[in-house]
Amino acid sequence: MHRLTARLCVTLTSLVAVGGLALVLSACGGGDDNAYGSPSKPSVTAAAAKTVGTGTTAVKVATIGSIGKVVTDASGLTLYTFAQDTRGSGKSTCSGSCATAWPPLTTTSTTLAKPDGLSDELGLLTRDDGTKQVTYGGRPLYRFSADKAPGDAKGQGVSAYGGVWSAASVDTSATPAAGAGGYNY
Repeated sequence: MHRLTARLCVTLTSLVAVGGLALVLSACGGGDDNAYGSPSKPSVTAAAAKTVGTGTTAVKVATIGSIGKVVTDASGLTLYTFAQDTRGSGKSTCSGSCATAWPPLTTTSTTLAKPDGLSDELGLLTRDDGTKQVTYGGRPLYRFSADKAPGDAKGQGVSAYGGVWSAASVDTSATPAAGAGGYNY
């Protein structure tokens, strides 16, 4: 009887944890409008993409509605930068529950090819768990778990985990102001 009670407690605890994560993520998602008040599925125009070392496309360039040209993953999902990450530090400040909500863009490749349209360099950093995270302009790149389709940018302007998240603009010429998030916002 004790084993059954323990198994039930573990199952109920897991369900509560998943429900709590869903509640937190839905609060971050923010309904049908993005931070600019336009539909959450703006038009997307993909640019040419090259491959990353192992033959899989790691990043592309796309134009997303009023946000402009941004870096996306191979599936066209918007990639983000985090204001708490220091450009060029080789470190990500997002781990644990943060990395669940904002999964890092990782690769097993050791070399990256830059797709057409990027003004800065792609790079890699080694996360605390040993995985390789892709960087752009010296800043770690992340996905947002609430983005489900190409063109979604539900993470744009979200303030979470101690900083603001911004779609990774292809133009890294301007350094963001402290606490401002990504580039040119």
